[in-house]
Amino acid sequence: MIHYVAAELVKLRTTRLWWGLLLGIVLLSAALGVLQAAVAGLDADGDGTGAPSLGDPATLRTTYTAGLGIAYLFTLSLGVIMMAGEYRHGTMSATVLSIPVRVKIVLAKLFSLVGAGLGYGVATVLASTVAGAIVFRIREADLWRSDGGIPRAMALSVVAVALWALIGLGVGTLIRNQVVALLIAIGLGWIVEPLLGLALRALDVGYVAKYLPTSATQAIVQPAQPAGSDFDLSVLPWWGGVLVLLAYALVSAAIGAVLTLRRDIT
Repeated sequence: MIHYVAAELVKLRTTRLWWGLLLGIVLLSAALGVLQAAVAGLDADGDGTGAPSLGDPATLRTTYTAGLGIAYLFTLSLGVIMMAGEYRHGTMSATVLSIPVRVKIVLAKLFSLVGAGLGYGVATVLASTVAGAIVFRIREADLWRSDGGIPRAMALSVVAVALWALIGLGVGTLIRNQVVALLIAIGLGWIVEPLLGLALRALDVGYVAKYLPTSATQAIVQPAQPAGSDFDLSVLPWWGGVLVLLAYALVSAAIGAVLTLRRDIT
């Protein structure tokens, strides 16, 4: 099994996909970390109802995990491409011929995706943390607090980025056309689902929106709820967000596994 996982990682490493995604994640995560640190503590209204103060643990937590808000789309795309790309380029037949036991194919893809996703997750948190810490240092603010669940949020952000890769795997298995699968996955994850969450909250059924994938992802870092908002922007506790996102990932991976085991490759 180790050899099969290594083979899947070689497939990824020998293309331009992995470093293109990595570069995008690092640059955007760093930019978001800088932006979050730069606006931290600013009170546009001047009435004390603005963002958390510069020394607030929530400020450090959201800054050092700022990249999570965009990185999950990159690993979602990775999961889609690693499966749908096999059908697009006709390499799935060769894969099945070289590994006749399809269960091993499924497990190899799952393990390789989790490993790659964790790597991207680490890059996400590192980029946001380093960039945000530089801005905090310039602003002469504290760079760390022992309270506020900062280490936990950073660690779980890495896990969340990896779990979104498994969600992408299920989408890529369900929809063989790579372009269509990418458009649907990114459209749902980035546009449709967040808008659906806002609509549900506007209809006073925010308790349903809490269980959507992006809301569960936000719950991991516990973003502050804006004061005076007309919507219920509350989220699940961090452990609830982890469990819900894990459930989505497991269901998506299970769909991918079943279809891969039963579907006619040709």
